[in-house]
Amino acid sequence: MNVTEWVGENLEYARDLVSTALEGAKDGHSAIPAEDRLPKVLVKTAPSSLGLTVLGAGIGVLCGYLGNKRKLTAESALFGVLGGVTGLLIGVGWSTRHETRGMASGAMKNLGTARDAHWLERHPIDYA
Repeated sequence: MNVTEWVGENLEYARDLVSTALEGAKDGHSAIPAEDRLPKVLVKTAPSSLGLTVLGAGIGVLCGYLGNKRKLTAESALFGVLGGVTGLLIGVGWSTRHETRGMASGAMKNLGTARDAHWLERHPIDYA
């Protein structure tokens, strides 16, 4: 087996893993009651995540300020934006952890099935 074949097989396997994980997440999402679905929950949880967003932006600006010899530059603003986005993602992720649990468990279940099938392809069991 040369490198091209090996890369092709592994890319195909990775594509299969991603598609089965997405199918499992979709199945887990459909099991959630309609009032607890992610778009509605995200609208509810975004305002509660503003504190972490502001904290992340402040830490980002502070790091940019201290890293540039105590000067406010465009880099400080960029770090502030990155810190704010990070804080928002952490806040929303923490607020929606109960709703996303079903999606994650569905994805992991399908991933386990796909990995087992891949292992059996590569290591066939001969009962003769």
